[in-house]
Amino acid sequence: MACKILIVDKDEDFTVSLEHQLVGNGFDVTRVPDGMMGMQCALRHKPDLIIADLQCPAGGGLSMLTNLRRSVLTRNIPVLILAGPGNPESKKKLLEFGMLTYMQKPFSREELLARIKQRLSSNPKIVASGDFVPPSPSPSPDNPIAPFVPGTTGS
Repeated sequence: MACKILIVDKDEDFTVSLEHQLVGNGFDVTRVPDGMMGMQCALRHKPDLIIADLQCPAGGGLSMLTNLRRSVLTRNIPVLILAGPGNPESKKKLLEFGMLTYMQKPFSREELLARIKQRLSSNPKIVASGDFVPPSPSPSPDNPIAPFVPGTTGS
C-alpha cells in the first residue's frame, strides 16, 4: 500500500505539479485548498503525512495544526509546513507543535521530496507496517529523483 499524503494549499498550479511529482514517486496523494477541508480530509483518510501552506484559507495553517493536535485521531500525523519568509515567532510557534517540519519558500522540488521521504521514513507507524516501500519510478524530466530506500544515505 502506498503512503498517503495530504496537500493543503490554495495554489492549484503548485498542488497539481506537486501531486504529479509525488504520484510519480509512488505516493497516494489527496489535495485540498483550505485548512477546514484539510482537517476533514485528515480525519476521514488518516494520511501518513500532511503538507500544508501556513497561509491556507478557511482555518489557516496554525488553526488547522491546533485542531490536528487536539484530535486523538490526527495528533500523531507528521506535518510539513510550507511558508513564505515570515517573522521568527511564527516559526517558533510552528515548531512547538512538534511532529512537523518547516520549509521556507522558495525551495527546490528535490529538497521538498527529500524532506517528505525523511519524515515518512522516521514515522514508526509506517516503518513498522512495512508500507513505506517506494516503487521504482520511471525517470522523466518531471521526476529526476532516484527512488529513496530507507536505511541508505542516497547519493
